[in-house]
Amino acid sequence: MSSPLVVAPQRQLSVIDQAIADIKDLPFYLGGHDLLNHVQWDRTSDGTDVLIKRRAADAEDDPGEEALPEWVGQVDAGDFWLYACGGWSGKLGPFGKTKAKAVMLPGTQYMSLAKLWPSLLNNLTTLQKQSCEGTWVNTGNYLLLAPNEKGIRIRHCVFEEVTDDDSGHESDVREDEVLAEDGDVSLGESVVQVLPDNDAFALENLKCRFPQGQVALTALIAAKTHRARNLPAYGVDGKLVSPGMYKSALQGAFC
Repeated sequence: MSSPLVVAPQRQLSVIDQAIADIKDLPFYLGGHDLLNHVQWDRTSDGTDVLIKRRAADAEDDPGEEALPEWVGQVDAGDFWLYACGGWSGKLGPFGKTKAKAVMLPGTQYMSLAKLWPSLLNNLTTLQKQSCEGTWVNTGNYLLLAPNEKGIRIRHCVFEEVTDDDSGHESDVREDEVLAEDGDVSLGESVVQVLPDNDAFALENLKCRFPQGQVALTALIAAKTHRARNLPAYGVDGKLVSPGMYKSALQGAFC
């Protein structure tokens, strides 16, 4: 899985084999034996740790370039909460701060992936310990990672607050995401996500898993305090997966 989730149907086995072969020797592959020689943590002005490409020893003033780790795994079908509302039921915190969650596993179909998985977990654990925050590893695109006893937990911030600096309308154009304009995907280091002009991505059309979430969403829209952070998930056709398709496209899928 690269920093955007690229979803491959389980029947397309060759897609996963090719993805593993393509990324396992890249410098920013999360399971790479020398990954830690290529990255370092950088503390931003707001106190957040961001993983960047390792700077030269004599380049301390260099602001650095964000590193986007790449890896492949299977979304656990049983522990799945990658819904547009994060599966919010009113029990855990305010609706505007809800997180979509899932667990990634190596699966059982690909021996090559299973062999690489221990080093991937070791690298992620080391990065977690090196971070001043010591919890979730920020991989860009609002995706956070952390190892656990089953595999790798992923967490996605579903909404973001609208600030005074915003233009006053929901353009859904945000920095540090991936360009997906008219279904064409461009993967870059410093890019922007422009959501398709499609009602399926409109905040007003999100469907929540529980009635409590739908009521909270209506209130959130009326307050105009937040906008959606759409999950950076793409099908093998390169098109952004719409929120209403998260469950059918992602549950049990390899990414």
